[in-house]
Amino acid sequence: SSANEWARISALFNEIVELDSADRDRRLADIGATDPALKTAVESMLAADAMAEGQLAKFDRGVSDVVRQYAASVPFDSRDPLGLAGTTMSHFRVIDHLASGGMGIVYRAEDIRLHRPVALKFPLPHYQVDAAMKERFIREAQSAGALEHVNLCTVYEVGESDKGLFLAMPLYAGETLKQRLAARQPLAVGEALAIARQIANGLACAHDAGVIHRDLKPGNVMLLPDGTAKILDFGLAKVGDISVTKSGATLGTISYMSPEQIRGAKVDARSDLWSLGVLLYEMLTGVRPFAGEHDVSIAHAILHNDPKPPATVRDGLPRRVQDMVLALLQKDPRSRYTSAGEVARDIEAVQGGAAPAFQPPLQPRAMTWLRKRRTAMALVAVAAITAALATMAPRISSALNKPTKNAEAHRFYLRALEYEKHGTMWAAESLYTRALALDTGFALARARLAIVYAACRAGGSRDCYARNPEDPLVDRLDQIKSHAQAALTRQPGLADAHFAMGLYWEQREEPDRALAEYKLALKGLGKSGDLHAAIGRAYRSQGRWDEAIEELERGIAINPDDVISMADLATTYSRLRRYEESARMWERYLALSPDAYAAWIIKGNVYLRWHGTLDSLKAIYARLPLDWQKRSHGTQVLIARIENRPLDAIRALDEAPPPLAEGVEPERPRHILRAQLYSEMGDSTRARAYYDSARLALKKATRARARDFRTQISLGLTYAGLGLTREAKRAADSAMVLMPPSRTVPAGTTAMRGAAEIFARIPEYHGAAIELLDRLMQMPAGREASVPLLRIDPEFKTLRADPRFQQLLAKYSR
Repeated sequence: SSANEWARISALFNEIVELDSADRDRRLADIGATDPALKTAVESMLAADAMAEGQLAKFDRGVSDVVRQYAASVPFDSRDPLGLAGTTMSHFRVIDHLASGGMGIVYRAEDIRLHRPVALKFPLPHYQVDAAMKERFIREAQSAGALEHVNLCTVYEVGESDKGLFLAMPLYAGETLKQRLAARQPLAVGEALAIARQIANGLACAHDAGVIHRDLKPGNVMLLPDGTAKILDFGLAKVGDISVTKSGATLGTISYMSPEQIRGAKVDARSDLWSLGVLLYEMLTGVRPFAGEHDVSIAHAILHNDPKPPATVRDGLPRRVQDMVLALLQKDPRSRYTSAGEVARDIEAVQGGAAPAFQPPLQPRAMTWLRKRRTAMALVAVAAITAALATMAPRISSALNKPTKNAEAHRFYLRALEYEKHGTMWAAESLYTRALALDTGFALARARLAIVYAACRAGGSRDCYARNPEDPLVDRLDQIKSHAQAALTRQPGLADAHFAMGLYWEQREEPDRALAEYKLALKGLGKSGDLHAAIGRAYRSQGRWDEAIEELERGIAINPDDVISMADLATTYSRLRRYEESARMWERYLALSPDAYAAWIIKGNVYLRWHGTLDSLKAIYARLPLDWQKRSHGTQVLIARIENRPLDAIRALDEAPPPLAEGVEPERPRHILRAQLYSEMGDSTRARAYYDSARLALKKATRARARDFRTQISLGLTYAGLGLTREAKRAADSAMVLMPPSRTVPAGTTAMRGAAEIFARIPEYHGAAIELLDRLMQMPAGREASVPLLRIDPEFKTLRADPRFQQLLAKYSR
């Protein structure tokens, strides 16, 4: 095209790419009505952009193993963590240690050139080798150094020493708001409003510069002797509206975090206003608006509970003050104040005796109920679902009177065990690591860390690490083994370590060795329903179905509320095509976990295989909260494909937020699914583009996972879509070589099903596809194929006109 045409296409692309899906479709339709060629050109750019976004996504895998090993080997002296007192660095003389926190260590020092007191802030020792942490420290200096306001702390300079990067900041006289609240609370109403107004003014300056603090809390507010309040520590600040670090870690302190920050969603300036609301509530009442014994329960309260009106906690509190606080604590950011400047003006009005100007939108009771339903899946319930769909670690550890002589390490261990119970694996992993940093010989903590790694590796849970959910979890298979072996070396016979070794062999798909370890673990964990469930899984992998069911039932008998074992048992029944028993067990599960929406979806798929109709699955999907409907993109796509609505299926993929949380079947790469859908629509150009993109990604994945049969299946489907018949057949054969078809091993039937899908897309191999489906139907445990499902399965649409396929259906319908 000419330069003018290209400029026009580029301008339209830049306009449309920023629109949401519905507005984008409308805009493209308008363009197509007058200029179809222009619409096609813009759509091609949008498709290329979508593919590039996926290919260029950052796969930062969290804190490196080097960092963790370093953390476990560095001694920590709380009086002088870095051993800097009395030393001189550059032009700073270090006097003593002031404080330590989650992000760094602060020392009192003197600038010997300007003869002024300063505070020097360093990252924690085990972050000094992390390039991302250094980058964040520099960003802190840039963010804070660019801001000039009486209520903001400035940064003098950033330097580097043999201890790493550090920031030089003013050393203020006075106390933190945290110290003042500890000394006397609640504060006088006038004092609380005066502090809040200054914080709002400081935030307004930062927000105007595009900087969000994201960790506003009492410890980050300094109160000077003259009454000035200064906001400290923009270490978590970031220009823009992103809420996670490059390693995916959600930043902030739980009690002061906004709901959107806890969920890992993007945040903007309104998140800081929520934190200001929590601060103001605490200053006025002496308590925080959302309480709990653990981070999990606090996060649950922030997401689901409404705060008590401050006037019910503190008698005589003016109603207009209460209204302002509650306006800041609206769970929906759209219902909060729109700017910190607006908050400061309302505080000034209230101080002068006037009513605040801002009024949050009214929320009818029905809307409040809907909001609560949409967020009703508490973190504990999320953990239960994750565990039910994957291999979760046992919740009861073997009892040892004194597992470590280090009291602080033991406290970390006990806290980690609680997080592990509730499925918040990233917190458990962090605390177990901290326990090992204090006592490297703490065998029980090392075994539990291995179990956490195994649970996360099996489940791929978003709760496993504080990370960007778009990123893959780190594969810690070797670490599971090394930690378990180290624990057994330190404490032979430790049940938890044997359990961890069993999980390792289970994930290596060696059920015989896994079962041997599980039986050793029974000596200390015999009353753990999770262990019996693992034994049941091992029997299931060996094709010992009756024994598998017996062990799973034993686990449920030990703990009648053990939803994990119920899910495993329901899955086993489904694999055996005992759909009625599977549905009944899922009903029992859901009676205990009614908000376990993923389990509802699984139940709907059981009915799909059982009856071959969409009625149950569609009814279940229609009752899901709106956020879960979007997250359940696989169900949307499946329903749309069965009903021959490929455009709706593509729209479901477009609107699906990461991660793609389905958990029912191994996820098919997006590019392949998109390519198949475009092929079904007759759009061969786009189909080929997505197939080719998938081919490049999968070739690289094949080099990294040479023995992964699922990767071979995906590669075979891609080759079939590209018309590369020989390559497709070779991939299908490779998948079945890697996971040979068997009458007992479940994964073998998965490989058979995948190979049949590949052959179904190659006309000359339709006979081979039907032969594989025939063998699959003969398997005692082959839930991947049932007559009702095969009649409607979109993967085998190409076979329906083949008389041999119809004969197959008739053969197994008798």
